[in-house]
Amino acid sequence: MRAKVFLINNTFQYLLFIITIGFLTGCSKGNEPEDKSSSFGIYLLEDQSITWEDLKTRNLDSLKLKDWITDDKIDFYDYSTHVIYLNVDYNTLFSVPHNDNTPFVVVANEKRCYYGRFSPPQDTTQPHVVIKPLELCNDLVMLEFNPPHRKDIRVKDTIKIALEKLGKLKNGMNIYLNRVPNIDYINSTRLRIEFSASAINLDDKVLLIPQCKGDMIKVGSRIYYSRVILYNNYNFFAFKGHWDGCNADTLDLSSPLIKYQLTSIPTKLHIGSSSFHDFPLENLPNGNYYCYHELYGLMGGSKSLRQTVTDGRIWVGYSRSNTINFDYDSSKGVTLVNKNIILE
Repeated sequence: MRAKVFLINNTFQYLLFIITIGFLTGCSKGNEPEDKSSSFGIYLLEDQSITWEDLKTRNLDSLKLKDWITDDKIDFYDYSTHVIYLNVDYNTLFSVPHNDNTPFVVVANEKRCYYGRFSPPQDTTQPHVVIKPLELCNDLVMLEFNPPHRKDIRVKDTIKIALEKLGKLKNGMNIYLNRVPNIDYINSTRLRIEFSASAINLDDKVLLIPQCKGDMIKVGSRIYYSRVILYNNYNFFAFKGHWDGCNADTLDLSSPLIKYQLTSIPTKLHIGSSSFHDFPLENLPNGNYYCYHELYGLMGGSKSLRQTVTDGRIWVGYSRSNTINFDYDSSKGVTLVNKNIILE
């Protein structure tokens, strides 16, 4: 009789243990994105009262997340421009309740990598990532990072590896400012500044970029340039440049887009050079300067128009080069301080 009671008690305790474990496991799963061996996604917070500023003092791992842009909604991610190519209409995704200060969290392989917001903060000197739809389409969103010379929080091995395992990674193009600018006098009051940059195609196929040659690229009402930025705490200069590519074709993307003269970078690791020269200035004050190169591709356009290119793809978005830091003295010239400065 005692043996039977002992057996019943043990059985009851075992069942109670199993039920308790199951209950606790179910609760913990409610705090995390769906468990996958390889995953990538952008999640919102369940508690919508939490702001982007609040996250500076909060532990990301302690927050409850809810699905927003999961990897099944993504065709691929261009790692050079951080443009996400969706297979759903972004208008549906952005219909969720949000304001400028609403945060989101980027998650890869169940690791919470960084957080961003829907619009820039008032103090734009704070490093921040903003998510924004691109114009004239319904499937492209960009994760944009600022300021350019700060440590880019979007660049994470965890994210890149997750996207690669999912088959959703495009490496895009690497832009590199090769050297400090040459600064020479044209006469006693005017200067000439020359820059040099390179582009490296990291994709498996042809990448097409607009061929600027010093002219504006216009998409809708917005204007973009291939340019070099030169600045310090007191001065800011933006130089339009031209991009010397390999082959050029005209692609008619039709109204409301203009005709684009496109430069193709045809093979993986093929280098195309860009030179910026003959930019006269009245005077360049002595001091310590930073400079970097921006290259803009197509900044929108419908999916059907982009698919008119069958051999390769049109490079969408923009990329910044390394930031060079140098000293300038009118009597001594240019002295390199750092070829790739990154401020925390």
